[in-house]
Amino acid sequence: MLGLIEPASVTGGRWKPVLGYLCIRTPGAWFRHLSLRFAAHKRSFQEFSKVMASRASSKSSSGSSSGFGSFVLGFLFALVALGVGGYCYLKFGKPPVAAADPAFPFEAQIVQVPLNARIAKELKQPPFGISEDGFEAGARIYKKECASCHGAPGQDTPYAKWMYPVAPQLWKKHTKNDVVGVSDDEPGETFWKIENGIRLTGMPAYKHILTDTQMWQVALLLKSADQPLPDPVRKLLEDAHPDPVRLAH
Repeated sequence: MLGLIEPASVTGGRWKPVLGYLCIRTPGAWFRHLSLRFAAHKRSFQEFSKVMASRASSKSSSGSSSGFGSFVLGFLFALVALGVGGYCYLKFGKPPVAAADPAFPFEAQIVQVPLNARIAKELKQPPFGISEDGFEAGARIYKKECASCHGAPGQDTPYAKWMYPVAPQLWKKHTKNDVVGVSDDEPGETFWKIENGIRLTGMPAYKHILTDTQMWQVALLLKSADQPLPDPVRKLLEDAHPDPVRLAH
């Protein structure tokens, strides 16, 4: 068979065929020649592919790094802008710091979510049950420590509604339902509030003032605020006039 003829080359502006060689080859030799040429081209293509892939990977890595860096810078800038804006609002604006000011949007919800979560996590069970003696002890403590803000049966505290948040009247039915005070709450929840107080409400932490037994006596008394109480207990509470001046005497 005829061998391969090398392509023509251009010399001096004229086409001049260059005959590489012309020989008679056997089919096996011709096939080996083609195989070698194919292998050479294949190696060249593989090397070219590796180079291009390496360049693409380098560009992609560089682009990713650049994009991440831009994101971090933007995030930091946003934090700084929020901090500066918040400071300017607190310094030169009119944030609601007075009890008579309107609340922030969703302020009650923002406060209640962490408060309820904390109480649920630390909720305790009463170490003893209800009794008339316990009610009497709780009524005496309530009369001294609580009535000035939270009222007494049939006697609301006049200034409670002007506090922020409003001090709940614990012997009065809610306006939206027939629940009296916190009688629908678990005693452990009321105990937690008595023990720890609630920040920014005026409710003090009584764990430094009362014993655990005394706080449980008050909590169990308030749990039964919607139930008929023994006469001695009722009389103690009715005498607890919610007037801090009178309570001082």
